Order: sequence, then structure tokens, then C-alpha cells
Amino acid sequence: MSRRSDDHGVVGAVLGVGAIVGVTFLLTRRASAVESGSPRERAPASPLPLPPSVSHSTREWTPLLQELGPDVPITAARAWLDQESGGNVCAVGNKPPPGVKYPQEYGLSQLDVNNPANVAILSQADARSSCQNAGSLRSDWEVQLRPLTEVERRMHAASAIAHLRSARDHAHTRIASWGWDPDGVDAWKMAKLYHAGPAYVALAPGVEKALGRPPHDFAEFQTSANALGLRAGYRQDSLNRAWTNVANFARRMSVR
Repeated sequence: MSRRSDDHGVVGAVLGVGAIVGVTFLLTRRASAVESGSPRERAPASPLPLPPSVSHSTREWTPLLQELGPDVPITAARAWLDQESGGNVCAVGNKPPPGVKYPQEYGLSQLDVNNPANVAILSQADARSSCQNAGSLRSDWEVQLRPLTEVERRMHAASAIAHLRSARDHAHTRIASWGWDPDGVDAWKMAKLYHAGPAYVALAPGVEKALGRPPHDFAEFQTSANALGLRAGYRQDSLNRAWTNVANFARRMSVR
């Protein structure tokens, strides 16, 4: 989750404050991403054969992202899309196994089919309506067969904004008392961590208890959360991939 450069009933229900019981489920649904890294952190298997009228960039989504998500900093929105899809609505986490019609992770912001809240935001069928849904390579599934209609463009942009809001709100319930700027980079790092490894965000209360105070910033949280995570039985390589995912997101935010 390196290359990812710059509504017909689109936005569904977005989860509010997640129940503690959801943490294990969420870690499980993200296990493949945390274990193998975001697909944009891996080189594509082969170049994407695009129709001449189709191009992919994150910046082309800026006007719609700003219109539909004025509460979401555009630096965060563009960095997320850059990392997760590179502006390609047909981007996938991995190609589906044989007999499965759609990929597990899909769309501009990489929604997860195992998360009902994500599917409620945008179904796989709607998200993949312009995409090639077959092939032996991941890159085959990332082919966009035709340009999007304006309705489809708005659908995809709105779903991405809804996904970012969901991740932000879930993460912020854990750090609401910490005094961090809710629009700042550190808070958005926590939102990205919720996407990459939800159970690691759930370590926030333990970090605060261990420090005897809220962490000053994400770096201090990471150091303490890493130690707590190891004691909880999480593997260091899994933790490292989550930290790297967040760091790459933050780097993208810093250059926009």
C-alpha cells in the first residue's frame, strides 16, 4: 500500500465510533495489506495498456475532492489517492483468486470488501463498472476500458472522501483528548494507520497509560505503540510495514 502519483447512491453509511470487538476483525481484514505492503509500494507486474482517451493522475481529482470534501485537507486527500491508486479508479490491492469476480481492495482510496462500512460507501460493482475484470496479472485488472462519465467521476471522488472521513473519525475517537491538530499531519498519520493496521490505532490508550500522558506527536506514539504491539504478539515486520505505509503517506503530504 511505489508508484501512485498525483454520486446514483454513492456514499453509504460510514461507521461511527467502532466497538472494541471490531478491532480483531479489522486487523484481520487488513492483514494482507500489512503483511505485503500497499500495492502501490510494489512495482506493477507490467505497464498498464490504457485507451488513448484515458489518463491517470491524482491532481486531476483535486477540484472534485475540494468540492465534495471541504472538511478534508486537500494535501491529505491527494496524498492518500497518490499512494493508494495514483488516480486510477481501477486500481486493486491484488488480483482476485480464481473464481472471484472482484478484487478485495478497490477504487481510488482502496476500499476493502471485508469491511461492510467500506462496501456501503461504494460497491465493487459500481466501482469496477469501467474496469477490466479479468486477467492473469494484477495490472490486467487495473486497466480502465473507457473514460468515466461525469456522474461516475463524482461517484468515485465522493467515495474516496467518505472513506477518508471514516478512517479519520475512527482514528480521532482514540486521540480526541490528546490536543493534536485534527487537520495536522500527525492526526492524519493516525487516520492512515487506521487504514493500514486498525489494531495499531487501538493501542492508543495503552500508549497514553504507559507514558502517563498523551504522546506529543506521532513519532512518540509510534515508539511506544511498537513496544506495546510486540508485547501483544504482533510481529515486527508487520508493524514495520504499517509504519512505512504511514511514513510514505506523510512524505506525500509534505510535498503537496
